[in-house]
Amino acid sequence: MILKIIIVAMGLTVSTYLFKKASGTLNVRKLNLISYTYYLFLLQTYIGVSLMYLGDRGHYTLKYVINEASIDRTYYYVLLTAILFPLVIMLVYKILKVDMNTIYDEYLAKDTETYNEKAVFFIVVAISAVCISLMILLFIKIGYISLFKILFAENGFNFKTERIKVAQVTIINQYIKNILVLSLIPVLSYIAFTYSCTTKKVSWFLLFAVLFTSSIFIKTYNFAKTPVIFYLFTLVILFIILNNGINRLYFYGIIASFAILIFSLYGVMGANMEISLYNGPIGRTLFTQAGTLIYHFDFFPESFPYLMGRSFAGSILGIVGSTMTSVRSAKIIMSFYGSRSVYDGIAGVMNALFIGEAYANYGSIGVVISIVYVALLFGLILWLFTRKLKKTALNVALLGVFTSELANTTQGGFFDFLYNANMIVIVIMFICITCFSRFLFKDEKYKGRTYD
Repeated sequence: MILKIIIVAMGLTVSTYLFKKASGTLNVRKLNLISYTYYLFLLQTYIGVSLMYLGDRGHYTLKYVINEASIDRTYYYVLLTAILFPLVIMLVYKILKVDMNTIYDEYLAKDTETYNEKAVFFIVVAISAVCISLMILLFIKIGYISLFKILFAENGFNFKTERIKVAQVTIINQYIKNILVLSLIPVLSYIAFTYSCTTKKVSWFLLFAVLFTSSIFIKTYNFAKTPVIFYLFTLVILFIILNNGINRLYFYGIIASFAILIFSLYGVMGANMEISLYNGPIGRTLFTQAGTLIYHFDFFPESFPYLMGRSFAGSILGIVGSTMTSVRSAKIIMSFYGSRSVYDGIAGVMNALFIGEAYANYGSIGVVISIVYVALLFGLILWLFTRKLKKTALNVALLGVFTSELANTTQGGFFDFLYNANMIVIVIMFICITCFSRFLFKDEKYKGRTYD
């Protein structure tokens, strides 16, 4: 036991040091893609898996583990991630000959510029009109606005079963709903937010107000509790980038507000409000994803053969000529370990740290490759935005999207880093907005504004 405690403590110390070097700063008031990923990894994976590794087996997820040896094995893979991930990023910066600490500070201190702002406004309004119209159609098909149900649900309303029903409602097809409504409306609100802060124009503030309200409706459409929190926190990240950090008092006030919001959502929707290490929001944060990650290493390949790439999207499998059926490991894990929820019709998926899906498909070699690949991707993206791209309002919005979406995706599936239709469409939309705005207003001069 003493040896295990030393391993956990040393692992956390070394990982924290390496992540600080890789991100440039772990200051929570100056978050970036790497540091945000570190804190999510720490809270949703490392702490929980470490406690389980040290013998804390009180969380309900461990009741279903088949082989207890998989708990120790999971911890060592998590430790590998904690060390190798930041090391790869540091190697990238070594090759590129950059000091992220200096570069990121310089980037935050830069003025945020706008280009062809009037054209961008009209383009964003046009796209927003289409997306919001589709959102209205979605709620018409559902029969109610989910946020109002959360606030004013009648007695006996079952949020769990209704969540599954609502998630199955589509507009035209699933892709239209997922991309144009669920994904683009929040992204458009991020663009409106950056321009509101940069230009101080009433038109942008009004557009942001409309898109913000629509985003809150969308982020709560299926009664999930965390999407709205992550959406609001993305606005905090954008504020940090635009204003060279955030005041300490404001930041902790925001965190306290988020905590109150989380507990309020749990209470209103009848979820477990017990304040303990294993239950309620605390147990959900520290242990649930840690437990589902252990399931991946417990289930594959002893109880089920490696998927060998079947977690790719069906469209990708079709392009490469594969006859395999697409299946995500998180769905298989839920079907086995959460069979009761499947029977009751309230099952979703059991997501975990991205190495879980990599292992479920390719075993140990998949874990190593996934760590190296995702670390390379993150390091290059942060370097690209802070070193190579101008700090424009559009680029800041896109960086905020990348920071939030990619960091959150680390707690999902590895194959979302190989092919992600939502992110592809988002990037294409930003490119189109940039190109069309330049075409429509060729003579408008570059504008800049300083932030204190």
